[in-house]
Amino acid sequence: MRRVFPVLSNLGVANGITTLGAVFGFLGILSASNGNLRVAGTCLLGAILCDRLDGPVAHWLGEKSSFGGHLDSLSDGLTLCLLPAFLGYRIGLESAGAITILCMYVLAGLWRLADFNLTGIGVREGRTFFRGIPTTVAASWLLVVLSAEVHVSSALTRGVLLTAYAACALLMSSRIQYPKEGAATKILYVAVPMATALLWLPASH
Repeated sequence: MRRVFPVLSNLGVANGITTLGAVFGFLGILSASNGNLRVAGTCLLGAILCDRLDGPVAHWLGEKSSFGGHLDSLSDGLTLCLLPAFLGYRIGLESAGAITILCMYVLAGLWRLADFNLTGIGVREGRTFFRGIPTTVAASWLLVVLSAEVHVSSALTRGVLLTAYAACALLMSSRIQYPKEGAATKILYVAVPMATALLWLPASH
């Protein structure tokens, strides 16, 4: 089989998790296009979890490879850049200005992923940090804000949501040093599951 399909030589648990994340991204876009924002948001959660797990699993199982790194970036482009932006559009960010900001978010995320492949993770005074916030973190915070917008849906909350997209785009592109396991990331371990659960509660409007 691998002689006919040589790409299968890269099969492994870690790459399987990355691939599952891409599947979540595609299913999330399909769900959002059909107006099922709850399922789409849950798919985004699944993609975030896969992105959080594939790296450690690759390290534990000795499966780290250049192929896995490239696959991870391609998957993240779909799940953490395109899916959150499309969710924002389906929720109501449809004006020309809003679409411009959504495009900024997608492009900032893609450029962030490409830059990370070159620069990697920095270490200073024994602390590990990213240059600019990771796409996983940006998508996670957007999921939290999106879950509130699904329930409240007002001009004010759409403004907050649009500001969140713009802020994430700028922070992903910036030189800010973001600690790998800082307080902001640890808060997301609780906030993201809670936000996803909130999506499934009866809407208030």
